[in-house]
Amino acid sequence: MSVQIDTPENVPLDADIAGFGTRCMAAVVDYLVIIMLMIARSIPRDFGGDSAVLIVFIILQFFLVTLYHLIFEFLWNGQTPGKRMFKMRVIQSNGLPVTVSGILIRNLVRPFDFLPVFY
Repeated sequence: MSVQIDTPENVPLDADIAGFGTRCMAAVVDYLVIIMLMIARSIPRDFGGDSAVLIVFIILQFFLVTLYHLIFEFLWNGQTPGKRMFKMRVIQSNGLPVTVSGILIRNLVRPFDFLPVFY
């Protein structure tokens, strides 16, 4: 599937839109990377019953899951490792590269994508 984008110079550009399967595979790769990072940062077997260590661990895991997409899409021009593997990138509806505000909004509403699963 592709979409035609008209530029200000009246030059039409054809852009391919990623399909459902490609998007799913990119998401699987991204979440496998997140899981591997979470395992690498796992709680030591004996944290001495210190609740401060557990709280710091939980906060680190939260930031890892929350900021993974945000940081990669910002630094890699709209790509995460999964998107890069499948040659995809996030762009604006007019075909221009995604802006910082677009990345922030996109990632702030990301948790709501999963809401129907929890109903």
